[in-house]
Amino acid sequence: MEKYIRKTNEKEMESSAWNFGRGYVFEVVLDIIKDVRKYRVLSLFGVATLEQDIYIQDINLKNQSRLMSLRRLMDSLKTLILFTKFNLKKKEHKETYTDNIERLKKISSKFSFLRSEIKSRGKIQLRINENLFGLIIEELDIMFDGILDILNQVGFVFKQEEIRNPETAILR
Repeated sequence: MEKYIRKTNEKEMESSAWNFGRGYVFEVVLDIIKDVRKYRVLSLFGVATLEQDIYIQDINLKNQSRLMSLRRLMDSLKTLILFTKFNLKKKEHKETYTDNIERLKKISSKFSFLRSEIKSRGKIQLRINENLFGLIIEELDIMFDGILDILNQVGFVFKQEEIRNPETAILR
């Protein structure tokens, strides 16, 4: 009888094992993805909304915001990689993540070339090397797209048995 009770308890424990996967995706991964989107907008425009863009005229403030947001965008991508790497099974996915971390380090090393200060009319103007800035944004967009593709393949975005077309999923 004692053996039966023990087996029942073990089975109960197995069936009631905690699964934080869904909560982890909603609480951690989704928040990081939202941050990536938010920091991308801020790095492009220096402000979060159209109204702010219209009313905030200080170019130095916008440029400083853009540079700081670019750093945060890169940190959010790195965090997304680090917080989802544990779920990767395929060697190619792990290699992509490792390559992305290295790419982020190389991009960070170019930050000193992004900004310059010019004294004009007794004021210091913060300027951004827009060509380099655009290349960095393009590189980060490609990286983010690849990360999202991998996250979808491992089931972080859509369950593998779910319909992957959002328009079709809405109609169900």
